[in-house]
This record gives sequence, structure tokens and C-alpha cells, in this order.
Amino acid sequence: MEVVTIAIANSNYQEVISTGNVLQQLIQASRDGYVSVPAILAIQENDTIIRYVSVEYTFAQLDAWREELLPLFSTELVTMIDADERANRVSIGTRNLSDSEVIIDYATQRGIPIEALNIIEFRLFN
Repeated sequence: MEVVTIAIANSNYQEVISTGNVLQQLIQASRDGYVSVPAILAIQENDTIIRYVSVEYTFAQLDAWREELLPLFSTELVTMIDADERANRVSIGTRNLSDSEVIIDYATQRGIPIEALNIIEFRLFN
């Protein structure tokens, strides 16, 4: 038995769940390029359990914020930037957590909410 988790942004959660036809909406999302075909095929399996979770931010929003933060690599403060759909945050790796304030300032100047950030110490190994 497989469990498929579907994350739905808070603003759309009740609307999507109440329609009862999530598969139809996923097929449309696939046509729009938001969901991969294998994900839809997995959901169509008989023994698949669908689990719904409500999230604050869509993956598209997280990825857009990740893109906006990419210039931080040129400052050498940042070692990693990831749109983390599991944590529903943009994860930012830095060599030293004392640089967090500079990273937060950069993000908030671009309209990215602090709550959407997950700043961690992440050093690259040579």
C-alpha cells in the first residue's frame, strides 16, 4: 500500500477538499505543468491512500522566492538554497549562523516573509 501526500495551500484547502474530485484537479494541474504524470498514476492505483495536508505556501511560491535569493551566492554567505516542499520553507544554508541577519534583511527587502525561511548552518566539504 502506498501513501501519497497532497499539499494544498491554505487559501485553497477547503475548496479543493470539498469538491471531492482531487484526481480531476490533479489531471488539470498536470496539463498545466504543476504535477508530474507519475504522481497521478500513483494516485490511481487501487491500494493508494491519499493524505491531504494544508500548507502555508505553494511550491511555486517557494520556488519563486528561491530564485530571488540566488544572488546571495555571490556574497559567499550562502552555501545552499532550496525550495523545501516538505518543510514548506525556503531552506538557506550558510557557513555561519551569525550571517542570518544579513540573509533575512536581503529576503525581507524582496518581500519574502521571515516565516518562509529556514536558515541552517551548512558547510560544503572539499
